[in-house]
Amino acid sequence: MSQVRSSTQSELKEIIELLDSIDVIEDKYPHTKGSLRWLFRATGHQSPQLNTARLAIFMANYGFSSHFPSSSPSLEYVNLFVQDCYAGTQKLNRLCEHSNSDLRLYELTTESFVPDIIKNSMPSQTAEELVRAMSYGMLSLEQDINLMAGATFGAGAQDIAQAIIAAHTPPSSLQSSSLIGDTLLKHNKGAKGMDCLLTIGGAELSALCGAIISARLAGVPIILDGMGGYAALLILAYHCPHIVQHCALTGKIAPNVIPQNDDLLFIPPPYEYISSLDYSAATGISSVCLIPMLKNEILVSP
Repeated sequence: MSQVRSSTQSELKEIIELLDSIDVIEDKYPHTKGSLRWLFRATGHQSPQLNTARLAIFMANYGFSSHFPSSSPSLEYVNLFVQDCYAGTQKLNRLCEHSNSDLRLYELTTESFVPDIIKNSMPSQTAEELVRAMSYGMLSLEQDINLMAGATFGAGAQDIAQAIIAAHTPPSSLQSSSLIGDTLLKHNKGAKGMDCLLTIGGAELSALCGAIISARLAGVPIILDGMGGYAALLILAYHCPHIVQHCALTGKIAPNVIPQNDDLLFIPPPYEYISSLDYSAATGISSVCLIPMLKNEILVSP
């Protein structure tokens, strides 16, 4: 094994050990309910400051999407989404401006794709790539950010998220009914946690995992949007079950996979905004709509 590869494996081991070392957050406000209890617990304060919020969308395109037209979302849609975001014409841009939230789009596979793991019997990323993307995600939480929201996006990213959720949940929770999902699960061979992320996950999920860890260490609550957010959480929770304590789920998540966990809050998305949108078009919208609602809830709390 080369010195570089040995060093990377050591860094990945350190990340897993870091997860193992994360302490349970003491619930100092057991009589508070819902999102306020989550915010108080995550920040450690009964009057948390949510002045500066950021929505981070981590993007990666998967190689199999080029020959699977049913992969979601399509590369054509992804390219249009990116163009509109940079032009400031996406609904998401207007919502972020309205909620005084910072929107950051992180393209992790600008010129290349995550390897076609359906066509080739190889892991989707190396340990070095995983560590690099996770470190990149950790940097998305800057010092002045006190509320974070994270989502994943990209051609085929929805299929990957669903496969990873299926790999970590009972078969009755999320049945794979597509050729893509079945093939991904077969390729995964029952792997969980970081092993699953290495086998079928990509840079966008690795980066979101990094953002979740960074938010936990900084005492910043993080809203995880959609199936990609839940997939990243399950990867980390395999190594550290109480990593969920500073996280809240929202967005378009299939009702049958919503977790039954007292430490994890599922905030129902404002369906009046996203009910008519498909999964890819709804990316990040629920989180941004919730941010001003959370701020208002703190202002009117006793």
